[in-house]
Amino acid sequence: MQEQTYDTNIESTLISSIIFSPALLDEHASQITSKLFFLPFHKNVISIILNLYKEDKVIDEEIIRNKLGKEFESDLLYILTKNPVSRIDDYLEILQDYSIKREMQNLAFDITKSLQDNSSGLELQAKISNLTNKIVNSNQLDIFEINNITQIEDKEVEFICKE
Repeated sequence: MQEQTYDTNIESTLISSIIFSPALLDEHASQITSKLFFLPFHKNVISIILNLYKEDKVIDEEIIRNKLGKEFESDLLYILTKNPVSRIDDYLEILQDYSIKREMQNLAFDITKSLQDNSSGLELQAKISNLTNKIVNSNQLDIFEINNITQIEDKEVEFICKE
């Protein structure tokens, strides 16, 4: 029996929720990446949304539609028909789990192929180690934004009442 590694309905619901309530990104932007999504179209849409968010631009269905192009209008319309949810934590957790499972499947396929190609045990061990490190690092949150000290601007402090 094959393990489920994606759910396009959950992907669509998550994207719909973000489009209709972009404030969800304020809390969850660091957890959302295109690799969480299985469908290439969903990866593309979430990349557009994340870019708009990073550029502090309006996240709106019309803007997304324009960036996607007319040929994807019906696909976007399908996403927009999904009922948005106000809490996306559970959806993110499921998609993260599926993403890890897909990575593991790809690694298993790669290892099987390498075994057939007579790769060394050290090469196989390195592949497993690299994926493990990648998975561990992808599930960590960056809580600090590190900037170059020369790029910090000195600004006058604003007061309600100045003397």
